[in-house]
Amino acid sequence: MKLNNSITPEVFFKNKDYFDHKLIVLLETQQKKLNKSMKEANIRQAIIYKNKAIIQTLKLKNKDLTIINENLKQCIKETKEDSYKIIKEMDKEIRNINKKIEDELQKSYEENNRLYDELERIKKENERLKRENEQWMKTAKTDSSNSSYPPSTDLFKKPVNLREPSTKKRGGQPGHKVHHSKRKENPDKIIEKTVSKAPTGATPVLSETNKVLYYVTQEIDAKLITIVTETRYYINKEAEKLSDEIMNTYKINSVTYANSFKSSVLYLNSKGTIPLHRLCRMLNEWSGEEIDLKPGTVVKWSKEFYEKSQKAREDIVEEVLKAPVIHVDETGWKIRGKNAWMQVLCTATATYILCTEKRSDKEDGPLKLLEEYEGYLIHDHFKPYYQLLDCIHAECNAHILRYLKAGVDFYGNLGCVKLIQLFREMNNHKKKLISEGIAQMKEAEIKEYEERYLAIINETVTNYYEENPNMARKYVPTYIKTMERLKVYKEEHLRFIVDFNVDFDNNAAERQARAIKTKKKVSGQSNTIMTANYYAAIHTINQTCILQNKNTLQTIEDILNGKDVFSFFVSIQSNKLKIMYR
Repeated sequence: MKLNNSITPEVFFKNKDYFDHKLIVLLETQQKKLNKSMKEANIRQAIIYKNKAIIQTLKLKNKDLTIINENLKQCIKETKEDSYKIIKEMDKEIRNINKKIEDELQKSYEENNRLYDELERIKKENERLKRENEQWMKTAKTDSSNSSYPPSTDLFKKPVNLREPSTKKRGGQPGHKVHHSKRKENPDKIIEKTVSKAPTGATPVLSETNKVLYYVTQEIDAKLITIVTETRYYINKEAEKLSDEIMNTYKINSVTYANSFKSSVLYLNSKGTIPLHRLCRMLNEWSGEEIDLKPGTVVKWSKEFYEKSQKAREDIVEEVLKAPVIHVDETGWKIRGKNAWMQVLCTATATYILCTEKRSDKEDGPLKLLEEYEGYLIHDHFKPYYQLLDCIHAECNAHILRYLKAGVDFYGNLGCVKLIQLFREMNNHKKKLISEGIAQMKEAEIKEYEERYLAIINETVTNYYEENPNMARKYVPTYIKTMERLKVYKEEHLRFIVDFNVDFDNNAAERQARAIKTKKKVSGQSNTIMTANYYAAIHTINQTCILQNKNTLQTIEDILNGKDVFSFFVSIQSNKLKIMYR
């Protein structure tokens, strides 16, 4: 279902099965309030018109009686004394009527004033409800392109395809390099057949004289094969003594699992969105019920990996803190249904992840790790990071482009268009200079960009407040608040053109956090802060291996085997130029 500018609340109610229940309830409540207020306003307006008509009638009646009174007084001279008495009585009656009319008028005036105040209140309430309805309608049209919402919230929205239609047929084009699976030189099983003609794609095997000996095809299969290794111990007092590690391994149970299998399970658990009980069932069925794995066992292995990987993770932190630029980000997590935070610190070649119960944890979170960091810190305007005084702050501009796009989509603001174009112009200019081997922008160019930047912001913000002088702060559009923030944090947002080590955005950290988000699909996520950090530990190794282009599965097994894996991490200091010109 396509959302457009002409959409009404009725469309949401009609198709409410496709939308978030909370949003539908809020829209229905707002619509009911608005309808009730309009109905009350109409009733009050009708009462006012009725009272006005009564007042006008009483005024005319009073005027008629006054004229009659004057006429009767004139006739007094021509009538007898009895008539004079009658007139006196009528005069008294008229005065009583006048008093009643004045009392009625006073009551009408008071009622009118009360109704007028009530009508003004209802008008203000209607205006507030209209603004809130506008906000909710904009929220319904908000997506990942004009807000900080993730792409998963883009329900039923067809992506815009800006590509020109191609006249080519689907599939591989003439001259395109064909990618085949590689043939194994030493197959595990060989079948020989004598046929009249080999398959078209079969590979010929030639002799030393280039004569075709035979043709080959291969079929690849993979199975989970369980290999049970039994060790039999014969007691001899003079024989070798087993190590403490072996003795502790079989202290309770005579059956355990090899580290290669443990590493495979941990690898699968960290990479997929499968709950532990489902992963265990899959492995049990895949092995033909020869493996009887339980979720608690996997948690135990995660703890073992957490303890054995401590040195590797400490080495990663040390390498991260040596980097000239660090990206930081955080994403929500659940610990028994309560909010927690996965924190990400990353560079071009290493990633460190940890879990904290508070987003701005000063004892165990990034704020503690980065206390003495003096390089560039790129973040998403999370205010507690500004408590770090030794580092140089830079802010993500990808978020800014989305907020400015909301100003274009919802308000059609020209200032937002100009600022988006300016940001893209600055970033493209920087990329062009880097491609030419130039590592710094000229001072005059930077100054010109800053002046244009401030001019657009000042003009847009000034015009808005002139057109809306008494606008309540909560109704000020997000794009105006964004521009006010851009003015205050000008240096942090333009840092990327001053020093080319600084990226335009914080996408590096967001990419690392995205790998964690896949596990957020699993109900429960973690039972304790420790099990959450077990998961963070394995993801620290996973993501660093990806950045280092290393085999993640083999690295996990090496750590479980007690090997020192720090040697596979490349020093970030030696990659400074790579970071600068990437």
